[in-house]
This record gives sequence, C-alpha cells and structure tokens, in this order.
Amino acid sequence: MSKRLLIKSVVTKIDRPTASVTFLHFAPVHRSQFPLYKAGAHTVVRLHDGMMRPYSLCGDPPQSEWRIAVHGRNTPGSVSHRITNDIAEGDYLYLSYPQEKFGLAVTAARHRFIAGGIGITPILAMLYALHHDSSIVTPRLHYFARSRSDCLFLDELEQLNVDVHLHYSTDQGRPDVRDVANEPESGEHLYYCGPPTMMEALDQTAHAWRGRVHSEGFTAKQGLGLGSWGSDFEVALTNAGRRISVGSDETTLQALLKAGIRIDYACEGGICGTCVVDVDVDNPADVDHRDHCLTEQERTTTMAPCVSRGRGTIRLRL
Repeated sequence: MSKRLLIKSVVTKIDRPTASVTFLHFAPVHRSQFPLYKAGAHTVVRLHDGMMRPYSLCGDPPQSEWRIAVHGRNTPGSVSHRITNDIAEGDYLYLSYPQEKFGLAVTAARHRFIAGGIGITPILAMLYALHHDSSIVTPRLHYFARSRSDCLFLDELEQLNVDVHLHYSTDQGRPDVRDVANEPESGEHLYYCGPPTMMEALDQTAHAWRGRVHSEGFTAKQGLGLGSWGSDFEVALTNAGRRISVGSDETTLQALLKAGIRIDYACEGGICGTCVVDVDVDNPADVDHRDHCLTEQERTTTMAPCVSRGRGTIRLRL
C-alpha cells in the first residue's frame, strides 16, 4: 500500500481497558480531520517497516478522532504485538482511508447484533450510528465474553439506545451463540463479529435469515492456511505476460510475492480486502473463493489471493 494512499497520524492517547486490549486514539498530522467513515469500517495500520494489519474503527463515526482496539495476546513480532508493546503516545503511524466492507443495512426495519470478545469493535460504531437516528427501533445486542471485566465499552453502551444482553462463559459455562440468533422478526437484520468458533456456529443459522445477514471475522476459517491449501495451479499475469506456478503448500499471494510481484496485503485471512486483485475467468468456478470480504457480484471479477485459489489456470490483471 503506497504511502500516498495513507494518512500520517499521531497517537494522541493510549488506554488499556483490560489486561489484553489496548485502545489507540489518533489525529491526522497533515490535515484538519480524518475522512468520514461509515459505521463498521476498518482502517489498515502500516508500521514503519511496511507491516500492515486491519483494525475496526470503533468510535462514533462523526467524531474527528479515530480509535482502534488492539488485542495484545498475539505472536511476538506480529503487528498487534508490536503496537501493544512498542507504540507510545506521540508516535506516528500510517493509516489507510476507511475500508467499508461491513456495514448497516439501510433498509432494515430492525437490527440484531451478536459480538464475541473484541468483535464488539465494528458493532459499537454501528450502534452509535443507530443511536443518532430517532426513527430506529431499539436494536438488540448480545455480547459474549469470558467475564464482565473482559467486556469493552460497557460505559459507552450504557449511554446508547440499545437493548444489551451480556453473556459470560465463566459464570454460565460456554453458551451456545445460536440460541440468540433464532426466530428473526419481520424486516430484522443480523450482524455478528467474533472469534472463528463463534462465526462458524452463527454461519450455520444464516439460512433462517433469508439473506439478511452481515458478518465480519478477524481470522480465516479454521483449516485454511494450515498444511496443504489444495491442488497446484497456475496464474497467468495478463498485463505482464508471465506465468507463475502456485504449489499446494502455499497461497496465491505467497507465490506472487515470491515471484517478485508487488501486492499490498494486510490480514492474510481474507478479511480486510487489501490484497484483492482483478481476475479474468471464462468460468466463475475456476476460482475457489475462500474470503470473507467480497460479495458474490465482486467475486465474478476479483479475488483475494491471500486465501483464494484457482483451478487449472487463472488470469490476473495486476
């Protein structure tokens, strides 16, 4: 991601609401305010050495400052671990323009939200947006966490027009999230964000909502990216006249980077959309889409090479 597409930002404040989560507040350096963003959007944070990772913008969208929440219990050397341990107030980071892949359905009559752990971050911005609309039926939030002390933004949620239900695994055992995703009301839309096990459980209930489902995860589905990714295939670069082989033990993105092709990327889990590229296919089935960021329409002309693969030969326009 070129620096010209990023916003140089200063860390104005750091909070640590729990032992494992850090809040970072930002202000832009060379402009009076950040671009406005839609509720549910994320930004990609770029460290000085080029490492990048997406984080949800977890504030009231009309506000001039940006805030992200970083879970610090990550692999040493990861972006989240470095931000948690190495970044201080007054430091500079580069932030991307808002990426809007997860948002509110403007035609929904009702809204139901399910958040797991730090998955509350994009949902909080949506609740702020709904709070500012007096015509909206009070939305319902089911927030799952290990204990009350692990919940984020409780003081802010208490100030918003939202019906909050808290579920603690330490007190009640591990609750089944599917129990709160049943019996959709007329015109109601479901939104959920959280860890992989929660996402997979809720994906199983999606059919009952008849397309009125919106979700965002933070990691790829279990089983993807571990060991074999699938069969070998070939990528033809139509603009460069090159062909690149992709082995069963590597991702499309890894093969392209190894071949010297420069592609911006961040999450490597098919979540953020940073690495999405144009694809030419005669048969849509030639691409095995495994992302969580593209719509079915977008998948006809693009793919996320960090997780998605081809069958036989696929043509990319880079």
